[in-house]
Amino acid sequence: MDGLGPDCSKATKDHLLVKHPCSCTTYFVCLTDPPIPMECPSGLKFNESLQTCDYAINVNCKEGCPTKPNIMEKIEKYEVLGHNDVAMAYYFIDKLIETNVGAYRSGTRRVMSLYL
Repeated sequence: MDGLGPDCSKATKDHLLVKHPCSCTTYFVCLTDPPIPMECPSGLKFNESLQTCDYAINVNCKEGCPTKPNIMEKIEKYEVLGHNDVAMAYYFIDKLIETNVGAYRSGTRRVMSLYL
């Protein structure tokens, strides 16, 4: 990604979550290409060293980062296809996702939801 995207090159099997370069509350899951943006719950910021959302006092985040950016402004051309073998699995196909730091296109991605 460009300079405003996540740096997934430093992700490892034990360190899959990478902080957003402009936001203290947003991080990316570097398990897929493109990475999946995630948001910490209200009042928490992402602690990259602990790989979790944490209290602001425990997080080293550079000043001036927005505390609550609008991550998903618009999604165009969104198709959902059910998976034939698993009732709760879906394929999300060809999404153009525009965020507050640019746009990227995701290819076919399998997302599974399990309700236990």
